[in-house]
Amino acid sequence: MAIRAEGDGVTVRAIPGTRSVLLAMDAEPAARSGLLGFAIGKRQASGEVDWLRGFKFFEALDDDPQPGERRSTFDHPIQSFLWGDYAAAPDSRITYVLRALRGSPQALERDPEIELTVRTASEEAGEQSVYFNRGAVPSQAFADRFGNVGPSDDEKVDPGNEKVIWLSRGLLEAALGFIAQANGPRFELRVAAYEFHYAPILQALRAAGGTGARVRISFDGGDQKRDGTITPTSTSRANLEAIAEAGLETAANVELLPRTLYSSIPHNKFMVLLDDGRPIQVWTGSTNLTPSGFLGQSNVGHLVRRQDTAESFNRYWEALARDPGTRQFKPQIMEISPSPPDAGLPEGITTVFSPRRSGMMEWYAARLGEAESSVMFTAAFGVAPQLAAKFAEDRDFLRFVLMERKDRNPEEQAQLESDRDTV
Repeated sequence: MAIRAEGDGVTVRAIPGTRSVLLAMDAEPAARSGLLGFAIGKRQASGEVDWLRGFKFFEALDDDPQPGERRSTFDHPIQSFLWGDYAAAPDSRITYVLRALRGSPQALERDPEIELTVRTASEEAGEQSVYFNRGAVPSQAFADRFGNVGPSDDEKVDPGNEKVIWLSRGLLEAALGFIAQANGPRFELRVAAYEFHYAPILQALRAAGGTGARVRISFDGGDQKRDGTITPTSTSRANLEAIAEAGLETAANVELLPRTLYSSIPHNKFMVLLDDGRPIQVWTGSTNLTPSGFLGQSNVGHLVRRQDTAESFNRYWEALARDPGTRQFKPQIMEISPSPPDAGLPEGITTVFSPRRSGMMEWYAARLGEAESSVMFTAAFGVAPQLAAKFAEDRDFLRFVLMERKDRNPEEQAQLESDRDTV
């Protein structure tokens, strides 16, 4: 819930999440005169304000800042109307203090304090929890904290390592916590994995089996044919080596189900928790079970505590674990998760699985075509032609597209980039 406070023509809104708080400032026309920025701090239990430190300085006060140098925003304010606190802790009470700064860098004038208190959301309450890691995105903050030295191979597999904790930002802890719920014979974990070679996860699954819980793992174990020779793919080879190293092949109550009959990448990344045979929770999201998935790439974990959603994922897992060929698998998936109606999604959670015969790209494109104000879109490897065509339409709404690289189709990419509202 957004919190609002104001003073002397300046309004501040705070929007708390679980591990972040977004502050948005606004100033009435009269309050903009001479405005240089905002000092931002946090009120401590003692009543003192701990003014945050930034890396942008007034040249008149420091014309030669050094790499990594930080100065208090009390003297070198945040020169923006938007600021994010990405170091907040879940389920925490935080009191922010802001002061508008005016005048000149050499003779600053500080408006009275504007104070507002927020409480971040709990990661454990409710039907859903979402966990974002830090990954490589805040590289400057990581360099300041750890001297720009990433975790070693030994450190990466230690969930208690300080660098791992910082990079994971709760994502690894949440995944391990999900697995740890399978504690005893009444529980079962059903895992579907593409890249499956992060030791802490494999060790946690083995430990779950050691409690008597049943652990069944469908993973990429496919082969490739090159120069007449059949060998494991790079992914399946890494998976098999990690499985052997973790001792999963001989672990108690652990069943390994290699996925081999597929025509493209079997990009599954989910786990279903069953209690006395009843699916009760599902862990899903974008995170491959690898060191880079948790600590390097920007990823998300999504924990859903709903029986109906867990049942949908469980039906998918049961079909997947039989290692069907793609042609056999597609009609099964269409039965498990029919395409949603064009009229819009029903209330609650709708699961849509792949591979599918056709239709979903057109469905997504139709939803984009209904946009009235904005579309915010992320795509790791490109934008499908159906979607690119909608983004490139000459319509009055903001489009923001974030990609790792340009689309494979040069013509559609050129059309996409030609629209001045598209980034």
